[in-house]
Parts: sequence; structure tokens; C-alpha cells
Amino acid sequence: GAVVLWGCGGGAVQGSESSGSDSTYTASIPPAPQDSASTWTQEELERVSLEIQGDVEKLRGAQFQGAVPVRLSSKEQFVTYALERTERMEPKSKRAADETIQRMLGLIPPDMDLLTETMRMLQDQVGGFYDPTTKTFYLMDNCPEGLAKIVLAHELGHALDDQLYDIDGTLKQVAERSDMALAYQSVVEGSGTAVMARWTKEHMKPMELLRMSSMEAEQTASMARSPMILWKPLMSAYLKGAAFLARTDNVMRGQMASGTNADIEQAFRFPPKSSEQILHPAKYWDKDSRDEPVAVQQSVNEAVLGDWKVLRRDVMGELALAIWCIVPAQRSTVGGKDIANAVGMDYTSPAAEGWGGDEILLLGTEQGARILRWVSAWDTARDAAEFFGAASMVLPTLEEPLTTLAGGKSSQTVTSIRYGGELEVIIELGYGARGSELKKLLGEIAGR
Repeated sequence: GAVVLWGCGGGAVQGSESSGSDSTYTASIPPAPQDSASTWTQEELERVSLEIQGDVEKLRGAQFQGAVPVRLSSKEQFVTYALERTERMEPKSKRAADETIQRMLGLIPPDMDLLTETMRMLQDQVGGFYDPTTKTFYLMDNCPEGLAKIVLAHELGHALDDQLYDIDGTLKQVAERSDMALAYQSVVEGSGTAVMARWTKEHMKPMELLRMSSMEAEQTASMARSPMILWKPLMSAYLKGAAFLARTDNVMRGQMASGTNADIEQAFRFPPKSSEQILHPAKYWDKDSRDEPVAVQQSVNEAVLGDWKVLRRDVMGELALAIWCIVPAQRSTVGGKDIANAVGMDYTSPAAEGWGGDEILLLGTEQGARILRWVSAWDTARDAAEFFGAASMVLPTLEEPLTTLAGGKSSQTVTSIRYGGELEVIIELGYGARGSELKKLLGEIAGR
């Protein structure tokens, strides 16, 4: 589905992601009480927007190249827009492959429609969005004034960055690698969050902030109903993205000390290349500690593929590995409490730290059989062993979803894990053909 970035007020900016090359930036708000529903007019929206554009220019030390058009919109119109943009911007084949990968890895249920679930979640959250195609900001027509100003500060920050750095252009360049796209999205959302936090500190009264905080629980409960792989990566993009720009790995410090305008410019012009660099800022900012991802590329001899075709190559990265390494039963119990306390949430783990690089290779046939081969490289033998141990606990839980995907035929599935060397771990999954056929093809791909 589309890459959709969104956040909420009250100090804890949150988000979720589905894979893809689209780029719609949205800011969510707690639902307004019925007695405080907005009665925005177009004239009022334009007036307030111009005021906040001036504030954003002062905070960022840069000027807009022109006024940002602003419009009122309904949540239903937003969903229609997001679906249309997704269809326009991203090939169906890529969306289908990404959905299959998440199903095979047990990150979403076998019967979940990823795009539908993402839209359901967003409809509960969205308060406004910036469209980089039309360069226009849209505010939900029921947004209370105080919260709307915070949304405007965040989204107009995006608008300024888009004018300066062409956000869409960069996202299209990195869209094929999910981890690199998430790293760049963290810069985008971290910048918007930094502007929003600074504007809020200067313009919002304490009682208004308390009111916003008290309204978060209902909103975060909606997020908790979705799989962790949907909401946690972009929650990280907001919170860890802001911390990254402030050169700290502490989310609280990142919310209190915004990144400098010079650092924001550097991060846009020379983006981080992995979620590892976002989670551990020194691996980007410190020249002596800088850690670029290892390029893991699996070679495939097409002569051995027969009816099989390469459907997708992707990089998962440290953040996604940390989510996957949580045993699914524990993953599903991470609910609203953890989301509401996002500042203290862990975004990585010992099993995922020390990531050097990875590649997922997805193969398929027209009959619906699928093979997933996941090769990860690690900084040290201990790092590889920690991931191997965690992955060995998760792997048995994949037998059930793979059997479901195989139409209930457990004889048509395969799961395996092995070392490919002291610093390399290889995970192989498959369904939809005889187990012996799946294992034979995997062996031929690996040159065994």
C-alpha cells in the first residue's frame, strides 16, 4: 500500500506504515468532542495557515518559495484520495509481493488485506494531510482549532521541506528498499516533528496540552488493533526520527531538544541509508562510528528456476527485524498502553542490534507457489548467534500461516534456518508445492 505518514498531538507523535513508493504525509489528531466540532471556513483556514507559515519560516531559518494552498477535506475524501494515489503510484505486483512477504513472515495474518487494514486505521486517525503532488495541505473539516494549528505546523514543515528538497523525488529513488525508505521517512517526519514541537512550545498553553494528552487513549486504542508491523515503524519515524536529528538515541531528549537547521539540511541532502542509523544516530553523525549497510545480494541462476520467477527483492533492516524477532503471541499483546507510552518504547533488541545488512528474495509461480529466502549479515559472530537464537524461536510459529497459505496442506510447506558463514544467517520459507520440490529449488539457488 501507500507510504502514509501521520502523527498526533499531545507530545507523542505516532505512526504506521505499509510498504510502497507513494508519499502522502498526514498528521492525525485525537477525535474532537461533539460540542467542540470545528466550523472552519476556507477564509479562516487560509488566514491561520499564513500565520503559521510565517512561524515555520522563522523556526527553520528558510522561506517558502510561495504560499501553500490549503483546503478543507473530510475523512472519507482522504481515504478516496489515498487509495487513488496508491493505485497511481505503486505497481500492483509490488504491493502483492510485499503483502506476501509479510504473510509468510507472520507479520500479518494470512487472510489480511494490507491496504484495507491500513486505510481502516488511517480513517480513525487522520486530521490533515499534505499532498506533494499538488503541493496542497488538506485539513479535516472537523478539526478543533487548537489541534489544527499543531497539525498545520507539522504539515507546513513538510511543505517547506518539500519545496527545499523535493521529498517525493527522493522517496521514489529509495522506494524499492523498504529499510532505506523508512530511514528517509524518519528524516521527513523527524523534521516535521521538530518544527511542531518547537511551535507548540512557543504558542500552546499548558492547559491545551493537557487536554490533548487526555484525548490520546481512544486514538491509540485504534492503532493497537492493527499488527505491530503497521504502526511501529512509523511511530519510530516520528519519535526516533526527531531524536536522530537531535543526535540522540533517547526519545525524550529528542522531543525536548530539536535538531539544528544545519543538521536537518544535511540529513535531507545526504540521507541515512538504514533504520540502524536512525536507531543509533552515532552510526550516521560520528565519522569514526559511521556504519553503512552491507550490500547483500543473492545471485540467482535463471537456468535452474524453470517455472519460478523472481517477484521481489527487499531489505528489511534492524527495526523490522526487531519486530519479527518478537514471538507472535507476545507481539500481539503489545497494545494501547505501550503505544500511549511511546516515549519509553523499545524499537530494537539484542537480537536485531549488530545488523549489517540483509536481503529478502521472493520467488513465485503462476500457480501460486512461493519461496522466500532471507539472508542477513551481522557485525560479529555474537550478533549472528543472537539473531539465530531469536529466529529459531519464531520459525516454528510460521508453520501454521504457511500451511494456511498452502491451502491447508502442511506437506507443501518448508521452513529452515542455517548459518551461511560465521557472520551470515539464512532463513528459507516456502509453500504451495511439494516440500521436496521447494527444498530442491532452494538448494539449487544456494548452490548446494
